[in-house]
Amino acid sequence: MASSEICKVFIDSSNDLAVERQAFLKAIELLNLGHTDDAKARLLPMGWEDPLAATCPQTEAIINEEIDSCDVFILVLHQQWGQKAPSSEYSSFTEEQFRRAQKRYNKTGHPAIFVYFKGVVAASLAAPGSQLQKIIGFKLELEETGSILYKQYHTENEFTHMLDNHLKAYLKGEIRPENMETFRATLSLQAKEEIREAQKMLAEAEQRINILLAQEEGFARQVAAAEKSSIELSHNATAFALEGKLEHARVQFAQALQPSNLAEVMNIAVNFYINVEDLNEAENLLHRMLAQFSEFDASALVRRLGILLYSRGDLDQAEAMFRKSLESEEKLGHLEEVAISYRNLGVLFQTRGNLDQAEAMFRKSLKIEEKLGRLDGMSNIYCNLGVLCKARGNLDQAEAMFRKSLKIEEKLGRLDGMSNIYCNLGVLFLARRDLDQAEVMFRKSLKMEEKLGRPEGIASNLCNLGVLFRSRGDLAQAEEMHRKSLKMEESLGFLVGMASNFCNLGNIFLTRGDFDQAEAMFRKSLKMERNLGRPEGIASNLCNLGVLFQARGDLDQAEAMHRKSLGIREKLGHLKEMAGNYSNLGNIFLARGDFTQADAMHRKSREA
Repeated sequence: MASSEICKVFIDSSNDLAVERQAFLKAIELLNLGHTDDAKARLLPMGWEDPLAATCPQTEAIINEEIDSCDVFILVLHQQWGQKAPSSEYSSFTEEQFRRAQKRYNKTGHPAIFVYFKGVVAASLAAPGSQLQKIIGFKLELEETGSILYKQYHTENEFTHMLDNHLKAYLKGEIRPENMETFRATLSLQAKEEIREAQKMLAEAEQRINILLAQEEGFARQVAAAEKSSIELSHNATAFALEGKLEHARVQFAQALQPSNLAEVMNIAVNFYINVEDLNEAENLLHRMLAQFSEFDASALVRRLGILLYSRGDLDQAEAMFRKSLESEEKLGHLEEVAISYRNLGVLFQTRGNLDQAEAMFRKSLKIEEKLGRLDGMSNIYCNLGVLCKARGNLDQAEAMFRKSLKIEEKLGRLDGMSNIYCNLGVLFLARRDLDQAEVMFRKSLKMEEKLGRPEGIASNLCNLGVLFRSRGDLAQAEEMHRKSLKMEESLGFLVGMASNFCNLGNIFLTRGDFDQAEAMFRKSLKMERNLGRPEGIASNLCNLGVLFQARGDLDQAEAMHRKSLGIREKLGHLKEMAGNYSNLGNIFLARGDFTQADAMHRKSREA
């Protein structure tokens, strides 16, 4: 981190990335509002492109001076490498500026360098023009050296999220030359195993093609030869992937896919794209497979893509994938997978706040699981129904469902399932204000998650403990728990958990009377909840903002927030939360001296 209180952040980007430059400025603005956690530095944006240099382009001398003095150098590229720099040894201004920063970094360890690549479709990677070819070569160079942080993104939200996380990590001193390996994209052990399984199918296809090459002549033999080449490129790609050279693998897969009509080549490529979370390419390729190979069972891949889309908050696309998987599994008569698809749809509808539809999906799934006698599936659905009952305010029914699930998990000896139920029981006891019992449950779950080594479960329990400590009035402990949880959720990219932690931190700052920090947290949470399409989260943050504006004495703004929140909660049928909105509206009218309206609102609050 910079030794001074000003951290200079220089951005260089190609001409086709105006949106990213605006997103960069917005990210800097939000971080300066207080999102840098414990870091004290103020970020100063630098760079020569619009909108940073609104009046006129800066001279090369000024640009060089800024690169030589900046603390962070950011390069963002898509398909343009940039124009040739006259009288320069480098191929473009872009390369000249990057190499200047890189030379300084190699000599002094400064500035920190972040490079972001906007995703390019496989067809373009397979046959790149001269500009894109230079970018591909540069990307492969960064992968080979491994000393500079680089990432790929597809949307503005992804870019903003990555930039925000990396700048925070830099300000906290977590991005250093010796720990760059922790920021590199890698395949999990499970992902590698899935690719190895897909390799077996590829080997079988290769045997078929070898037979055709020996038997066919003319055009048919040319087609077989092209497929043989695609298989060889796929083998090269998987070798690179298993070695950890994911960008090399990406290029090889792009080249393999262009001439190929083999399901096995597409299947192994989809597996790769899903595991590196290149969801756009995975989805496009899956659609091609489903249209081309009616007999090919791609439903498991479609379902996995749906889960990844759901985790990113793209609920409409996720639903489309779950329904595709369900339709395919029903035709094939795969009851176990049908039950899983119904359950996935139930979770999705519950996230949207459509509890009746969610319950219908869960009940369909449970009926199949009971017919099959699958205890693990039954346990999962009982847990889902428990969460649903709790959302409706039926805590006794929720506890009964959780206890049913826990009994099965104990019988099966599944630590992960038991941990999940203990966590849910903790949330339930928290809702009943039985804080001691809630803490017992969260601690049991946390201990199991630590034993299992599951960061997502650890983060969830830390967040819940933060809520519990705030309920006890221990704000310091509460903030510590939420900060720990948030850090883990950010590293995992779990937007739901991040939104929850930001909301809870906002409430802590609100309780302390730090209204500016509270508003910054609520607004960040609200933005994430809107991106996720979660109405209950949106309503919660609007309500919190209403309470904040009320505390500031801005009663008009407060009323507007509570009315927006109330409108959402009325649609969801969340009576308890509606009562809170009515109560707050009553207090607002009371503060204005409108006793008739205040009385009406408080009466509605009691009746809700």
